[in-house]
Amino acid sequence: MKTRKGPHSPFSLCLALILLLILTACKTAPSRVETTDSISYEPLKEDGWWRISTPAEQGLDPKIVAKAYREAGNIKTIYSLLIVKNGYLVAEKYFNGKQIDETNNVASVTKSYISALVGIALAEGYITSLDQKMMDYFPEYAGPDLDQGKYEITIRQLLMMRAGYPYDSTSAYYAQLSRSGNFMRFVVGQYPLSNPPGLEWNYSSASAHILSGILTKAIGMPLVKFATKYLFDPLDIEIRTWERDPQGYYMGGGNMAYTSRDMAKYGYLYLSNGAFDGKQVIPAEWIDESLQSYSSTNYKDLGTFKDIKYGYLWWSADVGKYKVNFAWGHGGQYIVIVPELNLVVVSTANPFLGDFSDEAWKMEKSIMDLIGRLISNIR
Repeated sequence: MKTRKGPHSPFSLCLALILLLILTACKTAPSRVETTDSISYEPLKEDGWWRISTPAEQGLDPKIVAKAYREAGNIKTIYSLLIVKNGYLVAEKYFNGKQIDETNNVASVTKSYISALVGIALAEGYITSLDQKMMDYFPEYAGPDLDQGKYEITIRQLLMMRAGYPYDSTSAYYAQLSRSGNFMRFVVGQYPLSNPPGLEWNYSSASAHILSGILTKAIGMPLVKFATKYLFDPLDIEIRTWERDPQGYYMGGGNMAYTSRDMAKYGYLYLSNGAFDGKQVIPAEWIDESLQSYSSTNYKDLGTFKDIKYGYLWWSADVGKYKVNFAWGHGGQYIVIVPELNLVVVSTANPFLGDFSDEAWKMEKSIMDLIGRLISNIR
């Protein structure tokens, strides 16, 4: 007997059944290639302050946002990426085992908090002028052996990193500092200047630590107490860790720790000209003054961040067609504000990867480029 192969033959029915099963499997099986639309970046929870929204509701293209989160997932050192648009938290995701409530050492982002505290101290009358001299606060280190240029250094020059101190993001500098046993005495009294005050810009953690000392002496109380009263409490943020040097001065150049959401609040404060929840936390004039571009830097262009300049312990750059200001910490800690877009972008990452190694810089720059591409693609 011949097997029929017509429309209703057993062979054709079996073939049809097999094809149906294949088609059904293709429809229901998960795709091996993840599309940008399938990336999850929805804010994880409401916390009593942050208003939650979506990129689309706030005028952002969800595909651009999803692409950024997909790229972030491929960076082995990144811990978090948050986006705030129009005062709403629209995107949030944590990576590499990190959780929403964990704090992270924000490294040199600390410097931008010091900038705010100087502005507040000035407004409250603890500091009378930015042109006050550094040595007015450290007479104990004066003497015939002191570099005479140090008597000319002002608070303003320290804020601008134009005080004459050399570039110090090096392992050698931190080894010297550690061996000194007295950080403030070392940076004020012993660490040599590389050029006359006011002449040129050099990235200087020493300058930021000196500002911490000036603030401490000017306000007459532990700096963390002053910061809590005038900055942290008004923002309803918690400073869980802030390291001190051997003499008890809080580190001005780094080693604060915050949650990513608390960093976003700080960025939103600057985006809002110092106002938060209807209260003026930092004078608007200080925000404007701090974010000016006073100095070109020797970084110039870094990938998507172009024409990088410096204000009062804040950076500025051109990213795509937008002007941005940003706080920047080693490893990939960023608070980026884009006034034209009413946008804040925050990232955290491993701050300790390889100290100042090429690998650490590569990872740090990859996060900067990621944020830059995100901003550049917004229309």
